[in-house]
Amino acid sequence: MWLNDLVKNSNHKTPIISLTVRPKDGGKKDISQLISHRLISLTLTDSRGFEADQLDLTLDDSDGLLDLPPRAAVLSLGFGWKSESIVYKGEYTVDEVEHSGSPDIVTIRARSADMRGSLLEHKERSFHKKTIKKIVEQIAGENKLTPMVGKSFSNQIIEHIDQSGESSINLLSRMAKEYDAIATVKNGNLLFIETGQGKTASGQVLPEIYITRNQGDQHRYAIAEGENYKAVRAYYHDIKTGKREQVYFDANTKIEKTRKSQKLKQTKPAITDSDNIKTIRHTYKSKQAAKNAVIREFKKLGRGTATFSLSLAQGNPELMPELPVKVVGFKKEIDVNKWIIRQVTHNISADSGYTTGIECELKGE
Repeated sequence: MWLNDLVKNSNHKTPIISLTVRPKDGGKKDISQLISHRLISLTLTDSRGFEADQLDLTLDDSDGLLDLPPRAAVLSLGFGWKSESIVYKGEYTVDEVEHSGSPDIVTIRARSADMRGSLLEHKERSFHKKTIKKIVEQIAGENKLTPMVGKSFSNQIIEHIDQSGESSINLLSRMAKEYDAIATVKNGNLLFIETGQGKTASGQVLPEIYITRNQGDQHRYAIAEGENYKAVRAYYHDIKTGKREQVYFDANTKIEKTRKSQKLKQTKPAITDSDNIKTIRHTYKSKQAAKNAVIREFKKLGRGTATFSLSLAQGNPELMPELPVKVVGFKKEIDVNKWIIRQVTHNISADSGYTTGIECELKGE
């Protein structure tokens, strides 16, 4: 579908959209041309983690001839620019349909088609002495998904974890939080990868996106010095001694990974100023769990000290969460940082053409 009216503010480039609908009972239909003169706005929010990606469509029905899509219909979406390749953006299941007026318009809200089915079913089971990779592969197999696990988690053994009256999505989310990972479903793949590293599940470095200020429309940079701790401390219960012990992590802590655990060693004297140490309130059941917690929290603090958001005047359909970004032409404090995209919002409308908004955090080191 060529949206010839959507050229305003797009440097005379024309957005192009491909959209098909597949009702629950089957029968795929291409509706790109059907909505070519009805599109008021299209917004796609692409998130990382198990927060479902969302597609919002607003269509003109002033002539009353537009059919309402059935709930649970699947929309298959792609878009880009005329004379360039269309980028496939996945499938979305219709959750909400609204008709309002006058003038009459139809509003459709759809969410990731992958985030449904048995992934949401509550289960009662346990995993004992299994690697993260094996757990992810089992859940992926149960849901007809392809498992993709980051190299750093392939041999990471979980001593014991219970799935008690909770969904597989919730279980994977807990595991992801414990190991500072991203667990999500994208285009039929169940991903479990390290957060903020700009790498694929196989460990390959994702290409860095280069953005200059003249490509942007609006931006916002914020730094939170209040959370700029220099170290993290966590406590655990030592079952051998019965005592409450602690583990500690700062910039001088070296991580030595083994097949079953991680060792933490100080290369320089530890920071002792309590104002610069963040203490995790929860007392962990094991030393390894406490180690995982301080590593995760320290990385999270590093990523969260600064945030950067930008609206691109000319949309880029290739942008997605976890892509590394280099920006140029802003303040030196912004340009010098390495950024990772955490959320992307694509918007195509009659008013502003095709724009892309990105929200970034500092790349994990």
